[in-house]
Amino acid sequence: MLKLPPIYDTENGMVLSVALMLLAILTLMGSAAIVSTRTGIKIAGNWKAHTKVFYAAEAGLEKGIGDLKALLASTPDPNTTQLAGIVPPTLSDSSVTFESLDVEQVNSSQINIGDGAYQGLRADATDYKITAEAKGPAGTRSRLVQMVAYLEVPLFQFGVFYGKGVDLEIAPGPPMTFNGRVHSNSNIYAKNDSVKFDSLVTTTGKIHRYLKRDPSTRGGNPL
Repeated sequence: MLKLPPIYDTENGMVLSVALMLLAILTLMGSAAIVSTRTGIKIAGNWKAHTKVFYAAEAGLEKGIGDLKALLASTPDPNTTQLAGIVPPTLSDSSVTFESLDVEQVNSSQINIGDGAYQGLRADATDYKITAEAKGPAGTRSRLVQMVAYLEVPLFQFGVFYGKGVDLEIAPGPPMTFNGRVHSNSNIYAKNDSVKFDSLVTTTGKIHRYLKRDPSTRGGNPL
C-alpha cells in the first residue's frame, strides 16, 4: 500500500486558508458596498429634505414681501399688530411646516437716493426685516432673512407731480424751459416742440407724443 507524502496534506491546508481569506475579503467588500449604498441613500434623502424645506422657507419669504408691499400701499406706517397679521402660505406637502414668518420694522432714517430715476432726491427710508423659518423631515430646517427698504419721497421736491389715475397733459404753448422734476403715476401726453425739460421726467405709465383729447395730430418730442 502506498502512502501519500506529507506535502499533499500541507497543500490542502493552504488551499483552505486561502479560500477562507478570499471569503473574508469578499465579505468585507460586500459589507462596505452595503454601507456605502445606505450612506448614499441617506445623503440623497437628506438633500431632498433640505431642498424641500429651503424652498418652503423661500416661498414664505416671497409671500411676506408681497403681503408687506400690499400693506404699505394702503397703510404707509403699519403698526406691530398689522405686521403680525402677515402669515405664511399654506403648503401642499404636509411633511414641511413653518416655524415662523416674522415681519418687523427695524430702522427709519432720511437718505439721499444714489441711483435710479429718483437719484439726487431725499427720501424717508424705513427698513423692514422679514424672517421665514421652515422645518421638514429628518430634522431639516431652513431660515431665510430679507431686508426691505420702503422709501417715501416728499412731493415738494417735484416741480410737477400727478397721482394715480390722473394723466398729465402738456398742451402747446409759448417757448419755455421747465427746470423742476416731473412725475406722473399715470400717463403723460405731451405735444409741444417749444417746451424743454431741464430735469428728469418719469412716469409709471406711458409717454404719448400727442394730446389726449386729440390723438389725430402727432407732435414733436418736448423732452
